[in-house]
Amino acid sequence: MLPALLLSGAVMLVTSAVLRLMWIGAGNDFFGDWMEAWLTSWPIAFPLTYVLGPVMRKLARNLKQDPCAT
Repeated sequence: MLPALLLSGAVMLVTSAVLRLMWIGAGNDFFGDWMEAWLTSWPIAFPLTYVLGPVMRKLARNLKQDPCAT
């Protein structure tokens, strides 16, 4: 669970900063707006990362298998 928590937190931290800069720009209230966006998006991203992580790993394993190996 910890890897999903850390990964989703880091990805959403960077993503929310980039999108805030693109949409609003760097103003006096940038940090507050950024933290609000991050704290809103992280609780959504963490469960998705936790639940979909095993599914994505299985999909990646299946995609990288050699089709001629069987």
